Amino acid sequence: MIRDATFSDYEVLLPMLIELHERGEFAGLPYDELMIKRCFVTSIAFDHGYARVIEKNGKVQGCLIGIAAPNAMGINIAQDLFTFSLIGTHILIKDFIRWAKRYGCHGVQISDFTGNKRYHRLIERMGPKKSGINFLEVF
Repeated sequence: MIRDATFSDYEVLLPMLIELHERGEFAGLPYDELMIKRCFVTSIAFDHGYARVIEKNGKVQGCLIGIAAPNAMGINIAQDLFTFSLIGTHILIKDFIRWAKRYGCHGVQISDFTGNKRYHRLIERMGPKKSGINFLEVF
């Protein structure tokens, strides 16, 4: 089951987000816990933010945190900030794409810094296609 993230989800999600960082291209580089929290809170508190978690048996298993913002050309794009889930990642991605369309975005961008080929295939099955380290779908 997916639901809107709440401020109290942060404490559960932080270790997952740190694990994501440690498995990715930036592993070994310092991360800023305050910046992680800022992105999380911004996505929950503002209209242009997307913050959803997935649960199993009442326990949070992952999240997709994103925003809708103009790109360098002024085109409103939904961009993920964090995507990590132990289960149902495809459910979160589908929901994010639906949200982006409802929000009036002209596309969705999902980044991956893990190099996980299985994850890449999953994203592409949802619609976005690989473009550099990102996956992009224009509506």
